[in-house]
This record gives sequence, structure tokens and C-alpha cells, in this order.
Amino acid sequence: MKKLLLCLAALLSAHLGHAQKTVAKLNTVSLLYRTASVLAERQVHPAVSVQLGVFYTHSTGQMFSDRELSGFGITPEVRFYPSGTALQGFYLGLYARYQHFRAHEDIKQSMFPTRPEDQTLPGRPIDGTINAFGLGLTTGYQVRITKHLRLDPFVGLGFNTAFSNVTTPGFTNHEFYTAQTHDGAEPRLGLAVGYAF
Repeated sequence: MKKLLLCLAALLSAHLGHAQKTVAKLNTVSLLYRTASVLAERQVHPAVSVQLGVFYTHSTGQMFSDRELSGFGITPEVRFYPSGTALQGFYLGLYARYQHFRAHEDIKQSMFPTRPEDQTLPGRPIDGTINAFGLGLTTGYQVRITKHLRLDPFVGLGFNTAFSNVTTPGFTNHEFYTAQTHDGAEPRLGLAVGYAF
């Protein structure tokens, strides 16, 4: 019995001493935009990790007077750590992103009206959906604060192609300014706080 307990203790200590290979994170910057963004990063090579990010926003209506968005996005990413130690230090990332939104826009309130006459009309609401596909690069520096706590500030730039579908009669897709904001260059900014295990 004593030998069995010693073997179990040895196995447990070996497991606890094993390097942490996964970090579950929350992007705190997204919370400022009424969006929940969670990420999970996993080491797959001594200097390489893969990360999957998911965000969801119920409504941005109180943030912008001219438009309201609700929807989700998925962001898979590969990260390269030049130091040779994944999940710690400086990294470069390559990511893809899919975003889906339901949008409501009031052209009269918009700072960027599609046509000059839109500013003189009593109300010009547009409803529709947006699907955006993109690729981008990111860079950051993941810091180990304690044994389990991680801090991951990052910046990036992506390029999207957006497809919109206006559901309000009398409007065309090219009049949907909100869709145009997701077409082309899109910055990416984050300060993720994570737990490593």
C-alpha cells in the first residue's frame, strides 16, 4: 500500500510540474464596446501556438446615435514566438476572421450620409445583415504575472471583404454605410487577461 501511495504521489507531482500549455483569456478592451470576447490559446510546438477567439455583442445601440449592431465573430489565429518559448514574450500572429451582424442604421443621423438629400428627410432607417470575411496580422507581448495569471496586450490590422443584404424596401446595398465600415482595413486591439493551465 505504501508503494502504491508513493507511486501516486510521484505521478501527481510530475503532472503538476508539467509545463502549462493552455491559456483561457478574456479581452477587456471589448467590454468597452459592450462586447464579450473570449480566447483560448494552446501551445502546439515549443515556439508556436494556436488561438481561437469568439466574440458576441447583443447591441451597440447606446454607443452610436446613427446605428446599432448585434452579432458575433470567430477568429482563429496562429502565433509565432521568436524567443522559442510559446505562450510567453513577444509574438507575431496570422489570423482569419468571420463576422456576422444584424444592423440598423439611421441615415439622417449618420455623419457619413450616402446622399446629400438624406440629411433633409424626416427619417431614413435601414435594416440588414452583414457578413465579413478577413485576414490579418497581429503582434503582442504575453506576460506571465503569476504562476497562472497572464496578461496579453496586442494590436493588429486586418483586411475584410463584407457582403451586405438590405432588408428595408427602397434601399440598395451600396447605401448601407454600416456595411462599408466592415469592408476594407480594420484595426484590432486588445488587452487580454488569462489563466494558464
